[in-house]
Amino acid sequence: AEVRERNMPNPSDFDGFYAIYYQGMAGPGLAQIQLQSGKITGADVSGGLWDGEFAVDVVNALLICKVSIRLAAGGILATSGKAPQGDEATNMEFKLPFDFSFKPYVPLDLPIGKINVRFQKLR
Repeated sequence: AEVRERNMPNPSDFDGFYAIYYQGMAGPGLAQIQLQSGKITGADVSGGLWDGEFAVDVVNALLICKVSIRLAAGGILATSGKAPQGDEATNMEFKLPFDFSFKPYVPLDLPIGKINVRFQKLR
């Protein structure tokens, strides 16, 4: 059996459903995601579909997230206000502090632009 140091999290410690409220230069947005056993799945109100994975970096107290968001044609990006011409997948990698769901917001600098994000764990 694997031995863990006391209070050292593993990916399942972050499992759950989260509402994500975000604000970019062009306006607000909302998504719901599930973190489960190192996997990320979800959708946003613009029709974007989220798929990815996350890992725990215990040394730096971070979640390392790799997400592909398939943007729906006609959806508006909160970061730029632009609408994709067709279905487009955008790959992103970002880091979240372990206490991400307790912070009022987390600033992220993504390939699609800068955004402030608030995570609320639903269950």
